[in-house]
Amino acid sequence: MKNIQIVDGSINSTFDIFEIEDGKFNILSPNNTDISFLEDYPHLINDKEF
Repeated sequence: MKNIQIVDGSINSTFDIFEIEDGKFNILSPNNTDISFLEDYPHLINDKEF
């Protein structure tokens, strides 16, 4: 399991930390990248399973 931090762009945003399975983490963070943006994964936006 890995931890990820979700940051949104709202004025009163919170910076929540979530636990995610290693396989899903590797999808969001390929090649050990440190940052990902929602726009990089348009195929996951409506994926309720993910």
